[in-house]
Formats: sequence, structure tokens, C-alpha cells
Amino acid sequence: MTPKQRDLLERLARRETPALELNLVGSGGHGARALDALLKAGYVMRDDHPTVKDRRTGGPALAIVVTDAGRKALDRAPSVDSAKP
Repeated sequence: MTPKQRDLLERLARRETPALELNLVGSGGHGARALDALLKAGYVMRDDHPTVKDRRTGGPALAIVVTDAGRKALDRAPSVDSAKP
């Protein structure tokens, strides 16, 4: 796991509510690639946000939640903060 992926996973794990996918990847780029890698690894998953509606479809907005595998990966890997000098 790269430092960018670990940082994103740590931020998501600290949240009490699901994060909106558009808030994480709205501009594309590095954040989108890090999220895509975490999704492929099974560390996070897409889910319907319980309270936010998508303006385009009228249905629930997509949210990102950390899976049990993601929490286990955080426990095994060293913290991003501990890697800084």
C-alpha cells in the first residue's frame, strides 16, 4: 500500500459517517487512483449514503466505507505518521 492509499484509508476509517465518493474523487487525479486501488484490494466499498440524495438520479448518493479487510490492513501496516522523519 502506498503512503497516499494508506493516508486515504486512515482518513476514511476515522470518519463516523460514510464519505461521499464525489468529495474524494471530484477532481480525478491522484485521489481517484488511490481510491480505485483501495476498491480493487477490497479495503473499501461503495455503498448508498443513508442521508444524501444524488441530484442527477434522485437516488442515494454513493458513499465509501472501510471494510473489515481495510481495518485489518491498517492494523498490520505502519502508520504514515510513523514513517515521517
